[in-house]
Amino acid sequence: MKFKSGDAVEVMDDQITGHVLRYEDEMVVVENEDGFEFRFRESELVHHWQASPHELRVTQEALSQKEIPSKPGPTVKRPKDRLPPPMIVDLHIEKLSKNHRRLDAQDILILQSDTARSQLEWAIRKRLPRLILIHGVGEGVLKDEVTRIARQYPGVRYRPADAREFGAGALEVLITQSASLR
Repeated sequence: MKFKSGDAVEVMDDQITGHVLRYEDEMVVVENEDGFEFRFRESELVHHWQASPHELRVTQEALSQKEIPSKPGPTVKRPKDRLPPPMIVDLHIEKLSKNHRRLDAQDILILQSDTARSQLEWAIRKRLPRLILIHGVGEGVLKDEVTRIARQYPGVRYRPADAREFGAGALEVLITQSASLR
């Protein structure tokens, strides 16, 4: 025990001074001049009125070796992570109509195209940054139609959607703030 009750002490890397009250669980209990109690390891304290050259050298060495915790910096998000989740529109006919078995191929394509166009226009009006149009794999007729529709709007770009997330038959539509309805 380096300190005894009543010793005036100072904390090495803080501006706390006070008197030793007691030892508790290998910690020194120090009361400051305002009556607050603090607990420190012996190695964190020096006698207040007499710091010998050896203690000063030890203190300086301890301070130089002390790891100063760095503040966590702002988390940098990748551009993909900054975007809100996209609006997803599934253009499979089973998702659009209960009576799809009664429709011929031409009517199905018209319904799918009209749905793609109306959802894209809604997303433009609401200033959504992304829209995923799921067209499926098939023969490519709906894919060509969806691409043709997206090409008609200024400020709208498109590309194949992430196949891992949406499968091979999906188009990601990117809507800029300057996008407009023709």
